[in-house]
Amino acid sequence: MKTIIPLFLVLFVFVCYVQGQQVRRLYVRSAPLLDVMTSIQMQTSYSFSLPYDWQKDAKPVTVKLKNADLSSVLEVIFTNQPFYAKVQDSSIFVHRRVATDSVPVKVTADSSHTISITGIISDQEEQPIVGATVQVAGYPKKGAVTNNRGYFVIDNVRHKGELNISYIGYNNQTIPYYGVKTLRINLTPANTLLNDVISKGYYSTSPELNTGSVGLVKGELLLRHPVADPFAALSGKVPGLFVMQTSGLAGAVLDIIVRGRNSLINGTAPLIIIDNLPQTDLPVTQTINAAGGFSPTAGLPTAFIDRIEVLRDADATAIYGSRGANGVILITTKKNLPDSTRYHFDIYQGIGKVAKHLPFLDASQFLMMRREALRNDGSIVKDTDYDLKGIWDTTATRNLQDQLIGGVAKITNVYAGMTGGLERTRFSLDGVFHRESTVYPGSYEITNRALRGYLSHASEDKKFTMQLDANFSFTSNDLPQNDPAKNINGAPFNVPFYDAKGNLNWMDGKYWNPVSTLHQLSNTTITYLRGSMLMNYNLSQNFKLKCTFGYNTTLLDETAITPYGSVMPRDTLQAEQRMYKTGLNNIQSWIAEPQVSYHLNKGNHQFDALLGATIQKVTNKQTFMSASGFPSDDLIDDLAMADTVTIHLATSKYNYQGGFARLGYNLQNRYIFNFTGRIDGSSKFTPDKRWGKFWAMGAAWIFSKEPFMAGLDSILTLGKVRGSFGFIGSDQLPYDAFRVSYIPTTGYGGAKGYRPRQLASEASGWETMQKLEIALEMCFFEKFFLQASLYRNKTRNQLVVIPLSVITGATEVLGNVPVQVENKGLELFIQLDNIKRTNFNWNTSFTLTVPKNKLVKYPGLEGSKYRDRFSVGASINSKNLFSYNGVDSSTGIYKFVQLDANPSLDQHDKRPFSFDPVYYGNLTNTVSFGGFSISVDLQYVKQPGYDNSRAVTAGNLLLSGSNQFTSILNRWQQPGNLAPNQQYSATNMDALNATSYLNQSDAVHVDASYIRLKNVYLSYTLPVFSKKLFGLQQLTLYANAENLLTITRFKGLDPETQRFGITPYLPPLRIFSTGLRITL
Repeated sequence: MKTIIPLFLVLFVFVCYVQGQQVRRLYVRSAPLLDVMTSIQMQTSYSFSLPYDWQKDAKPVTVKLKNADLSSVLEVIFTNQPFYAKVQDSSIFVHRRVATDSVPVKVTADSSHTISITGIISDQEEQPIVGATVQVAGYPKKGAVTNNRGYFVIDNVRHKGELNISYIGYNNQTIPYYGVKTLRINLTPANTLLNDVISKGYYSTSPELNTGSVGLVKGELLLRHPVADPFAALSGKVPGLFVMQTSGLAGAVLDIIVRGRNSLINGTAPLIIIDNLPQTDLPVTQTINAAGGFSPTAGLPTAFIDRIEVLRDADATAIYGSRGANGVILITTKKNLPDSTRYHFDIYQGIGKVAKHLPFLDASQFLMMRREALRNDGSIVKDTDYDLKGIWDTTATRNLQDQLIGGVAKITNVYAGMTGGLERTRFSLDGVFHRESTVYPGSYEITNRALRGYLSHASEDKKFTMQLDANFSFTSNDLPQNDPAKNINGAPFNVPFYDAKGNLNWMDGKYWNPVSTLHQLSNTTITYLRGSMLMNYNLSQNFKLKCTFGYNTTLLDETAITPYGSVMPRDTLQAEQRMYKTGLNNIQSWIAEPQVSYHLNKGNHQFDALLGATIQKVTNKQTFMSASGFPSDDLIDDLAMADTVTIHLATSKYNYQGGFARLGYNLQNRYIFNFTGRIDGSSKFTPDKRWGKFWAMGAAWIFSKEPFMAGLDSILTLGKVRGSFGFIGSDQLPYDAFRVSYIPTTGYGGAKGYRPRQLASEASGWETMQKLEIALEMCFFEKFFLQASLYRNKTRNQLVVIPLSVITGATEVLGNVPVQVENKGLELFIQLDNIKRTNFNWNTSFTLTVPKNKLVKYPGLEGSKYRDRFSVGASINSKNLFSYNGVDSSTGIYKFVQLDANPSLDQHDKRPFSFDPVYYGNLTNTVSFGGFSISVDLQYVKQPGYDNSRAVTAGNLLLSGSNQFTSILNRWQQPGNLAPNQQYSATNMDALNATSYLNQSDAVHVDASYIRLKNVYLSYTLPVFSKKLFGLQQLTLYANAENLLTITRFKGLDPETQRFGITPYLPPLRIFSTGLRITL
């Protein structure tokens, strides 16, 4: 907080400064210059003087400006005057032009006189194009770049010639001039499907000239989704990017994978970079909470985001070296700001509910199952059969799903922002408040508060520019320690949750209370502070210097309280059951990246070079404390009252250095080559293995520009083949992975000692990945864009845990093994402008990814600790399972296939079954007509999943939950029956063991495919005349629905949040919301 206040104070001062330099309104027609200047003086803090005898020479002024900066106003007013104005300090000085300046130059065909050419470059809607390149044909050193108003000046050029004008996403133009000093030029988009700028981190390009695989999602698409985490809106939007929710709670950790999992045991998450600053991984929680963990991007509101780019292949990721193996995701916040001051507001409210109810047995069906189980076992009703003994009230059915996760979550999101500035100084201030309650009973909620400030400034000659960006967020998560969704399969009887005194009802240990989870509280607060500064200096038209400085800190503060009343009574002392746990993680990181770039155009040849370095330091301080033995629940947060307090302290440091380079070559805009490389050093490795070298090369051939394609340009707008190959690295390892580590032990006489757990490995080094891709990109009729990619990634030199002999004094060491993991697949992206009219537009986007993961080889797998976990030839996401063989018609017990001569089932009878997605994608249709717009977003996933509906033997009574789906009613009852479920049983060990084997067999490997109506977004924007009537820049009313409909055969709560061997998590909620977006 001490750091963030000065940052925002600086931004506030600049806001006040630029406000004083703005002319709010200046509408005059044929007005005297003196009157116009007087009006400007009244609106600003600037004084002026105009000599009396000069006034007769002044020309009348006609101008219509609103919210314009002072320098722009003066430039317009004095364009045709015999005077010019200069701003100095707080005064405007008017000077008479030199007489010779007004004498026109007489131009002849062979004149050697030079002139100055000025002009404004804009698009078809007369909006200025910023950053367009204007080059004098034949003179590579004569040129300019348009400023924030699209304006350019080129001095000392011959009176006759041509100007070459280019800008990414627009058609290049050649404009002849002959003695003309002022030009007005309109550029036309090169193609509506190809006019985006593609960022590859350290440099940018156009979709046409791109040699790598980059997927783009614009911020306006993210705003259609009422989600707390922007990544939750990316499902299926980008080929090769697989995003899965692990819980329906806001901000819960997401599973994000780019082109498959590459490492056996180490990290596979992509590198996330926000405004040139690497996102620090969120520490693993030290206590427990219902969300299971939190996403590191949940504190970044979608309202702040301008675009997200996903870098996938070697050409795009090799420049990030050791951190690019698992893909790179670039997040760019909004920076394209208007000159005038504007105020933005976006408010929406919504509700969320669980969409699906599971078909559990009712009370009568459950009792029937229990009685039949005892008959099958030949048993009598015992005292512990609380349901059949009448100890529980079994006369009515209780629906635990309704009572535990059947509530309504309320969602509120408020955004307010201000943007503005002058020609050379721009700013923005934004704030977001987001709150979501839960569907659980009680007052649980997740709240995020975020602030963002941005400031940019350019020198008067535009050679130096600077950007400051500060982000702050504070997220509070008040939740139970465990997800109540795990308890919905409890017995369906109407046993009171609370006794007459309002305490949890345990019935003297005869009833496990499913709402006890709600009384075990967890609070987690996550504080982010991120600040960055980007400086650019143009040494010349070709040479540019750039440097990025960044700092971020993440503070994860968590507390978990377990009062005595929330725990089922045991024989232990009450004080020992009261628990207080707290954890504190503080990660601080700073980074500096100086860069120099060079650009040269020489005829049909274009060269680009980049050289840079990275220095980063990360410090993680961790504290964990556990206390127990409190005499009372009221004193549970007073550590002085605890009998036992255990404290764990840890500090780890990470130093990272790297150098990177790029060389690009473009011949005639037809043949493009790109070479990138990086050398990285990481303190995670031992000194001898600390440095790694990574590189890639990419190439593209735009065959649609070849002479033999002449005449087809109206049909084939773009035809391109591209490919890339390279070696990338990964250092997603614990900071101390290669250091000697110890664990406590009890020695002779009970003395406390330590023994080595892991030895240092001096010979271990980087995991490396070989990436290969070939792709075809085509655009037809400027309406239909197709991108098809084939990729293959091979990860080698895998780092795994190697067991050691006990005589070494340690149990294991981390080392490299020649294991090879392969990910390959097909990716498709299609975008269509079906209809494009003045008042009606319809476009469609479609993505498809077909991935394949395989463990190609693992020498010595049978002798490793992973022999029961992985199988050569299978996916590394496979599980070794028994082969289910149905129900024995004579015994009524589940049976399984035995693969060897051993009469009993063991690990040798298992074979691998993959849980990878077979294919996934997205289909989005957007239609706009007049002020109305509707977008429909379909997500589809073909995948296997885990069915836990038979986790407990049908008929067995477990206090913590033993209800079954109604499908269990189709069971074996007598010899000769053919049924999908075995006989009911409570004590038959054969039946109990068979259920255990069933949940380790392919019977739980089911089809979990789904088609989901992910989002429906409807909006209406007021027409221009209505906005003028209310004095608004924009007013939009909108409504949306998230997870509206899911079509699936999966039996559980949701096919997305299911995981192997894990009881249900809260599924993604069905959300309805309405909102209002205003710009003033």
